[in-house]
Amino acid sequence: LSLAYQGFNKAKDMTSLFIQTADAINTMNARLKLTTTSTAHFTALRAEIDKIAKSTYSSSDTISNLFINLNQSLNEMGLSQKNALEMSETLSKALKAGGASAVDAERAITQFSQALSTGKLQGQDFKAMIQAAPSLLKNMADGLGVTTGELRAMATEGKLTNEKLVEAFTNMKASVDETFERMP
Repeated sequence: LSLAYQGFNKAKDMTSLFIQTADAINTMNARLKLTTTSTAHFTALRAEIDKIAKSTYSSSDTISNLFINLNQSLNEMGLSQKNALEMSETLSKALKAGGASAVDAERAITQFSQALSTGKLQGQDFKAMIQAAPSLLKNMADGLGVTTGELRAMATEGKLTNEKLVEAFTNMKASVDETFERMP
């Protein structure tokens, strides 16, 4: 009887986990659908996000969340979903190439997403990103044509606006891609 009870509890736990996972996927897909204009557009976007996740060894959920937050902020700046996808990929690659663990990368992406919603990267959001992947500090500084000290000062002074972040990520993309491709 005890063995049957244990088996029942395991089956119940697995069913509960399956339902939670399915619910999370449905919620994420619903949020992504809000950024698209048609089923074909959603399907293409979902495929692009999954491609980025796979190529950067990230979870689809992490890339989806990053994209959704980036897309909203960049859309307000008049930029496209393509820009949001490129920035999502560049940040994910930079974190991986910089040696960030999955947990650190997730934390950095969360902080970055929060910063985007406020319009600038500063304080704890900036520190969390840099702690997750110290090389990101150099990449961003190079992307803006400033020293790492100047970049830190910009963050402290609240001058790392969304516009500056787009500039940094656009300019650092080639360098990050090159570094990422050299990874074993």
